[in-house]
Amino acid sequence: MPADLATAALETAALETAALETAALETAALDTADLETLARERLSRVLRDHPDPAALDLEEDLVNTYGITSLNKVLFLTSLCKAADVGLDNFTEDDLAGMRTLGSVVGALRPHAGQKG
Repeated sequence: MPADLATAALETAALETAALETAALETAALDTADLETLARERLSRVLRDHPDPAALDLEEDLVNTYGITSLNKVLFLTSLCKAADVGLDNFTEDDLAGMRTLGSVVGALRPHAGQKG
């Protein structure tokens, strides 16, 4: 009987390990489309008129087109990084300043998605 219990315990541990590995891969595999959708949703939340996220253009300037303030940019990036499981410590001040369009934000986050630092 103890051998059966040991075998069952090993099988259970193997299944739990496989489940954890699958969950980790799914988190790391936040694809570009999902990241773009997430970015649009988070940006829409901080904009004054809360536009339809699907209507937000990836190439439009966040300040000139959408009127995002520096405070709202911080709120947007913080919210997006948290939702995408990306540590803000992955970015320098210059990196953050260079995020002028939704597309540049997505491009900057993409390599780090699911790899919180």
